[in-house]
Amino acid sequence: MRRSLARWDVDATSDEVLADHATWGTAEQVADGLRRFAALGVTTVVAQPTLDDPDLDGFAAFLGQEVAPLLR
Repeated sequence: MRRSLARWDVDATSDEVLADHATWGTAEQVADGLRRFAALGVTTVVAQPTLDDPDLDGFAAFLGQEVAPLLR
């Protein structure tokens, strides 16, 4: 994730800076991160797998089946 952010000139060397730009982990952790962004006023998020994750179908299934229900 840090490599992905570095491509956008974000120096995410600390977990605090990384958490300002991304959310990761279990479905519950991702949902909590998305709620945190929403509470800050974010109205649009982009879900993007890490550069080393070749399983786009699995990533989409994780978001749709595990994360989305936690946000409803």
